[in-house]
Amino acid sequence: MSFKYTFIIQPNAKKSEAIQEASGIKIKLNSPATEGKANKELIEFLSKKLKIPKSKIELVKGFKSRTKVIELENEVDLKLLF
Repeated sequence: MSFKYTFIIQPNAKKSEAIQEASGIKIKLNSPATEGKANKELIEFLSKKLKIPKSKIELVKGFKSRTKVIELENEVDLKLLF
């Protein structure tokens, strides 16, 4: 069973971090939004914070958008992002 999560991404931030907003979870990334660098950093960021392998994280929607849909094999506690 897989679970989908939606995040709003802000590339070119001073530091990578997750912020809880009224509209959902915003993830600020240090990488620019060119050549898939922000997408790659997003997967690395989620892997590190959620303590799951990168191979278990898949970007399924929003490859060129700030709104990303991520699919994970197992349900996770998103509080680990903060």
